[in-house]
Amino acid sequence: MATSIGIRLTESFTEFLCIQRSRGDTRVSSRLILPSIASTANSDNTPSQQLPEVKSFLKKNKIRNGQVFVSVPRAEVVLREIELPMVVEENLEQVLSYEIDRYTPFSKDEAYFAFEITTRNPETNLIRLLFAAIEKPRLQAYVARLTQLGITPAAIEVTSTAMLNTLRHTDPPKAPLTTDTKPLRVVIDLHDTGYELIITEGSQLRYTRAILKKDNTPKDIGKELEKGLVSLGQSRTNVEKIILGQTQESVNGLTTETLAKHLAMHVTTLEDFPDESPVLVGLALHGLKHDRPSINLLPEEPRPPSPRRKYAPTFILILMAGLLTLGYLTITFMNNHGELQRISDQLKKLSPQIATMTAIQDRNSALTIQLETLQNLTPSHQTALNVLKELTTVVPNENWLTNLTYKGDSITLTGRTRSSAAHLISQLENSPIFYDVNFSEPVSGEDFRIQAKVKMLDVKVGF
Repeated sequence: MATSIGIRLTESFTEFLCIQRSRGDTRVSSRLILPSIASTANSDNTPSQQLPEVKSFLKKNKIRNGQVFVSVPRAEVVLREIELPMVVEENLEQVLSYEIDRYTPFSKDEAYFAFEITTRNPETNLIRLLFAAIEKPRLQAYVARLTQLGITPAAIEVTSTAMLNTLRHTDPPKAPLTTDTKPLRVVIDLHDTGYELIITEGSQLRYTRAILKKDNTPKDIGKELEKGLVSLGQSRTNVEKIILGQTQESVNGLTTETLAKHLAMHVTTLEDFPDESPVLVGLALHGLKHDRPSINLLPEEPRPPSPRRKYAPTFILILMAGLLTLGYLTITFMNNHGELQRISDQLKKLSPQIATMTAIQDRNSALTIQLETLQNLTPSHQTALNVLKELTTVVPNENWLTNLTYKGDSITLTGRTRSSAAHLISQLENSPIFYDVNFSEPVSGEDFRIQAKVKMLDVKVGF
């Protein structure tokens, strides 16, 4: 019998879900929810009080360290797609480490990051990545909480990628994944503090948002879905399936029937886990399927120790074989040094042609910018007054704008914040008129510079 546990960490609670598989039957065997230590002043809610309950839960389900998979909230993680030249693939981790401040508000010393290569395009010589980064103090606090509870996780990923893993294992796309036909599917995870929505294209994650609880959740889900589809250049007719998931303890009271009525679309649940969170199911399935998440934010130090001492003789033999291979490669390299020099000389001769191609690309970029400027002259965008009114509503009080530039369909905000700059990104993304919100320059201390797209006036939500 195979057993695995998924753990969802939030600021207010720690949620456990245990899944077992026996003779081809996969089922939920037990659950556990614990309030976080920081969320309550109850003197009984301490690590020493919670530890026996967690130990009993792990013992009851016969769980070992390699069978525990954990998620952190989407709202605390910078998660985005990045395109890079194929030539950097061999040193991709090093390149991302040096350029992390281009894609996040963090420097390489302030964040943990992980990535997954999703596509390779030989025609454009580009690769596309799904990139995730989280501030070190935030992740370290979660790891410390796990340590206090006696848990050593096998991996830590984002709630969004855990939901994607649920789809990949329980409901893979049935249509051929050709370039032209990749079905869109929507997964919504409801919980006590709000909901998370992802849109997948084939087996890839293309859109993800975490939203705080709203007064009218069905209507808000409809607006968020429409915003995601617009950002992808898609419409509701391209959506193959909408899956609604929520834990049994959820008090949202939203059902597939009520959501389907508001969306005027068919809504279903997970076939094998209709009353479970897609986040927790996706986490636990890693252990049952004996795989690891492609995007693993867990630092190296707290990962489960490998049995190196037990297999020391094998490691020594492997090391010797590696040294022999290295020697052989060194000799081969020296023999081919002359050939490498000849190739280098040929590349130097091609330098004028390369310079000409670069000039053509620069000219093309300039023409593209001119075309976008002409397109921005159309009267279909939000007025400056609407933009200012929306910013007054969504920007928290602890943020100050020192400069605002609104040109065409783009807006640039410069200012300072006393809170997390990543949180300000999340607030702007929740606005009905802003999308594609990103940091346009590295953030230094409390300063930030954010760029976003402004929706056109003729884009409406049918509610």
